[in-house]
Amino acid sequence: MTSRATAIQRSSAALADAFINGTLPPAALLDTHFTAAPRITEHGPPWATAALPFLGRTFSGRRSASSTATPSTSTDATDAADTCDDYFDALGSTLALHPHAATLPADASGYVVDPHARFRDGRTLGVVMVRAHAELSAVDGDKAGQRWAEDFVFVFSDFEEGEDAKVGRMEIWADALSAWKGVGGT
Repeated sequence: MTSRATAIQRSSAALADAFINGTLPPAALLDTHFTAAPRITEHGPPWATAALPFLGRTFSGRRSASSTATPSTSTDATDAADTCDDYFDALGSTLALHPHAATLPADASGYVVDPHARFRDGRTLGVVMVRAHAELSAVDGDKAGQRWAEDFVFVFSDFEEGEDAKVGRMEIWADALSAWKGVGGT
């Protein structure tokens, strides 16, 4: 049997790799790597949200209960704005990610894993953190295609129990000012 630490590290590494390398369309990424009630927060200041609409708020649930894998039974499924599907729409219409061979750590030792992290409600669901590095570019506008280097941190938490240990929450910290300047924010 796989230890809890190994299960949440592997789940996090698989999600980070799929996110970074774009190996799955967003709906399949959500279905494959996230729980039925996902949450995504990309942290950033309120003044940057006009140019970077995916920053500074938590996206929850899914746009609809039907998806590319087994339909979700989540009560968070909604047609309202700010679903995790909307996060990927906003991110993809704003930025392009250009990974390289060293974007993510080459092995498990590059991931900080705490399988005993507790949430405010007392649940012990673990936390995994990983630092990544890649180039980003604006998708549209005067600065489209111009690249800049970016370091960012993923924090994965609220894992399901079991060996699959799907991720319930993904948080991202990056340099919002560089991204804001990169997309031509004024």
